[in-house]
Amino acid sequence: MFSKIMMMLVLSGCWHITDEDLDDRLDVDGDGIALSVDCDDRDPKVGGPNIFYVDVDGDGYGGETQEKACEAPANHVNHNGDCDDTDGDINPDALEVCNGYDDNCDGGIDDDEVHTTVWYADTDEDTYGDPDVTAVQCDEPDGFVDNAEDCDDSDFEVKPGAEDICDDGIDQDCNGEIDDNDAAVAWYPDLDGDGFGDPDNVEYACDEPVDGYLLIAGDCDDSNPDANPDAAEQCDNDIDDNCDGTVDEDVPDSTWYYDGDGDGYGVSTDTVSECSAPEGYAGNADDCDDSSGDINPAAEEVCMDGVDNDCDDSLNDCVPNED
Repeated sequence: MFSKIMMMLVLSGCWHITDEDLDDRLDVDGDGIALSVDCDDRDPKVGGPNIFYVDVDGDGYGGETQEKACEAPANHVNHNGDCDDTDGDINPDALEVCNGYDDNCDGGIDDDEVHTTVWYADTDEDTYGDPDVTAVQCDEPDGFVDNAEDCDDSDFEVKPGAEDICDDGIDQDCNGEIDDNDAAVAWYPDLDGDGFGDPDNVEYACDEPVDGYLLIAGDCDDSNPDANPDAAEQCDNDIDDNCDGTVDEDVPDSTWYYDGDGDGYGVSTDTVSECSAPEGYAGNADDCDDSSGDINPAAEEVCMDGVDNDCDDSLNDCVPNED
């Protein structure tokens, strides 16, 4: 091409063209890119062709296959670096996740610890892990768990939630305290000796603190031996005898019989139903003559007086003295 131009200039009798003039004529827009390769030699803002990469999976990143062109051909992009151009989820902008693939094309598989899990060895198989023995990976390894709460991974009985045993010097429940109140037993004083302790005065200890303490609470009045959960509720005493929180509840009314003569025996013709005996009433209806205090089941029969003194339905049921 150059030789042809020079020949034409010589034959035409034109002035000699310098190398500088020739360069200017072969780069019209003066952008430093020759006419033969400039994508638009009339526009200095437009340079030569770029390298474009085939983007099969359409994720904006191409693979290794490339092509030079002024404009991107179909399915081509100007970024490469895709390590798997058949999967749109794999490219340099992707987030590395635990799946066995190099998602972000950085050359490592599942290598970003932000997206992995710390696992802790569970040697004693109590489902609680040893904070000092770890593994960082996606899936749970055999013999590992996802917590670090075991304080002794060699003893199955030592773990959070275990019962702390008294006086053994071991922190069974892994709460950082040895033989703490969780292990101690609640003791209650029994001042009235009725077999039930005062729940408002609890003391924790592995063994009975002093004599007179019990493991059983429930006493609502530790100064009254007749008031305790085993006692029967009594009538009209304004006391919660059985310690159920209610006074004089569920005590059935009794039938009381009028005792007009005050001998302790009543009659069935006049009764009342109350918790306790009203004045002038007895708990029985055994009197056969309520007008006389000398006639009742406890009286002595008087011979030959024509009266049933002892209320046994028999008159003069005695042997008279023959003297």
